[in-house]
Amino acid sequence: MKGLEDISNLLDELEDRHDIPKRISEIQLILDSFIKIYRRDYDVEIELIENAAVKISYFYYYKMEIEVKDYLDENSNIFKMSSGTELAINYVQPILKSSTTIKSLRVLNAELSLFSALGFLSGWNNIDYYLGSGIEALNDSLDTYLNERLKILTNQNIDSYLPILFNSQSWELFHLIHHYFRSAAMIR
Repeated sequence: MKGLEDISNLLDELEDRHDIPKRISEIQLILDSFIKIYRRDYDVEIELIENAAVKISYFYYYKMEIEVKDYLDENSNIFKMSSGTELAINYVQPILKSSTTIKSLRVLNAELSLFSALGFLSGWNNIDYYLGSGIEALNDSLDTYLNERLKILTNQNIDSYLPILFNSQSWELFHLIHHYFRSAAMIR
């Protein structure tokens, strides 16, 4: 286990190498958007842990440095960012409480994690691009994928190794399947 001084030094290095304020604002956008959607669509109030965006951002960079260091600077891509953010949010569990009794906090945090990955994949332009496309085969495939992903996140042992690289390949496959189905539908 690293000592506090080692962790403090690593955080200083992270701040030198990465635009952490930018990431904090991106994470805050994710959190605000998710809460707004839940309030609008389900009339559910959600309360977050204190400094949720900051904690998620620092944890994201910490895990990326520890587990993906050789890939971060030279080979960073949207799939690794989606994966890393999704897993960091799922690990931090930023939703402290909610007004719903239908879903557990663990499920709400998993949904938030999944929402974040879709947001990064879409570049925050249009998350609906990946959902409700009107192509029935695509919708069925993506619904199945997303439901399975939600089960994985809900049941993930968050105290263990976070498989960022493996998970990023799953998001890349999701992206490719999505574009394959959309392209095939456009040709018809």
